[in-house]
Amino acid sequence: MLFFKHLFTTIDSIIQRNKWKIKRLTILTVFIFLTSCTANGPSYEASLLPKIEKGEAAIVIYRPLTMGGGSNPSFAINEDKKCPTLAPDGFTSASVKSGKINLSSKAFLESTSYNLETKAGKTYYLKVTPNMGRVSSQAGAGLVGLFTYNAATHGKENVGTFKFDVIDEEAAKKELVGLKYVGECKK
Repeated sequence: MLFFKHLFTTIDSIIQRNKWKIKRLTILTVFIFLTSCTANGPSYEASLLPKIEKGEAAIVIYRPLTMGGGSNPSFAINEDKKCPTLAPDGFTSASVKSGKINLSSKAFLESTSYNLETKAGKTYYLKVTPNMGRVSSQAGAGLVGLFTYNAATHGKENVGTFKFDVIDEEAAKKELVGLKYVGECKK
């Protein structure tokens, strides 16, 4: 017991002597963390979207900056077109043949898929958000909230996966402002 008291006293004295260094290190760490968790690339502009050829549709997949969902999922279209890893605050795009397509995402060991019927000449905007489950305080967890899966409120979605929502063009273009282009999906 005396050992721990001495250890904590020593640590406290080091912190007191080096408060300004610890503050700088904390600020630097937070800055690096915040800047490394978002997408890099040029900001959204319409010229970055794919040109639609005859018999094709365009797909824009975007991920706004949100709390949670710390992983950066990978995406595929019909399993043959791979998209760049999509960090928060980023978007990607692809031109696809019109008709039924399957979008799939994989993050950690979990994957999800989404089917979409596309029409030639149209652009589809898909917003990607993490499935967070619900935060609840478990008995014995104290102040720590644990993520739990609640099938009644979240259907069959798994916590840690990503969901796709088709967004109308006007709303999507507003959300795309400031997002970074991470590249086009390619075969």
